[in-house]
Amino acid sequence: MWLQYLKRIGCSDIPIYIDQETLITLHQQHVLTVPFEVLDIHCNIPFALNFEAIYDKVVNRHRGGFCYELNYLFYRLLVHLGFKAHLLSSRIYDREGRLGPEYDHMSILVALKNDRWLLDVGYGDLFIAPLKITDRQVVQDWFKYFKIEQIKTDHYLLSESTDGRTFTNRYQFSLTSQALTDFDAQFEFKQHSPDSHFVQNLICTLPHQSGRHSIINQQHIATNNGVKTTTMIKDLAALRILLKDKFNIDIAGTPPTLF
Repeated sequence: MWLQYLKRIGCSDIPIYIDQETLITLHQQHVLTVPFEVLDIHCNIPFALNFEAIYDKVVNRHRGGFCYELNYLFYRLLVHLGFKAHLLSSRIYDREGRLGPEYDHMSILVALKNDRWLLDVGYGDLFIAPLKITDRQVVQDWFKYFKIEQIKTDHYLLSESTDGRTFTNRYQFSLTSQALTDFDAQFEFKQHSPDSHFVQNLICTLPHQSGRHSIINQQHIATNNGVKTTTMIKDLAALRILLKDKFNIDIAGTPPTLF
């Protein structure tokens, strides 16, 4: 089972050690190979927040998922491999700068020797390598810069920047360990509520070595070496081709309501 998961993220042939290098490799490969996507919401296919269902979806059916699915599955892999990890509750800032509720987002903490690392393979467009939790240090990560600031005891603010100077708040997180069931209410809200951002928007996104491919509603946004190109997706057939070509995803069931 775990070998199949490692194969899914392109890590079945790497030596596994409980060290920084392995942690970075696992995280990067996960982000680069497993899309953030909410297609099932728009195909009217219910999904569940439990290990068996998520494993089947991501590993067996080669799909992606959103934060609760991807970060929980990755957390289980890390614990199985021997890393000291636990789940975190994070609160996301919206476009107006308003802070979301508790359990708005799930991320992961890993303790490694004397360091603590923030991991997140389920945000959509964030850091690709895990971030060491160091107060106010600016870190360059692939296409962006990130900074973690301690705002009170065991509470931190994550912000990002495209130039390393002007930062935008992304989310607050607490280092307190959380159980999977703590996220149940928000998981149901994001999957079913008409007020959910994911109910309102069809999203699928995946980075690559020189940029990112994203589907947002009827738009395909391709970024390559800093150059962004946006094209319209004309119909369901074009969407299916795009999903297979750029994300290696086949969708079944009811066609997305967007089309």
